[in-house]
Amino acid sequence: MGGPPFQAWQFKDVNKVWIQYNDFFESWWFAINMDLWKKLSKEDQEIVMTAANEESLVRWENVAKEDEEYRQKLKAEYGWEIVMLTADQLKACADHVRKVVWPKMEELVGKELMDKVYKESGIERAK
Repeated sequence: MGGPPFQAWQFKDVNKVWIQYNDFFESWWFAINMDLWKKLSKEDQEIVMTAANEESLVRWENVAKEDEEYRQKLKAEYGWEIVMLTADQLKACADHVRKVVWPKMEELVGKELMDKVYKESGIERAK
């Protein structure tokens, strides 16, 4: 199952093990109708974008605490086994995904988008 621990909590009565392999960050999405967006003044558009960016930073700062809260709930209240991978194990997972999965993603989403992923993440393409 993908997603952060709070999402796993929604399946608390089905699963029994949580493996934290850091493949996912649950951001909060902001959406607005394009016709409405175009009706806003540039100043109002800037206000909305600034507020959304600030909220994204707040989310980033709080996600580790929230993840831990839900891992503890799963363990204490529902008897889940919580598995925290070591740095070496996380690196092995990441290396494998970047070598095997990302090329397959490129077939699905296109080279242009994957070029952005590599550039923005600072990760070199697997050789």
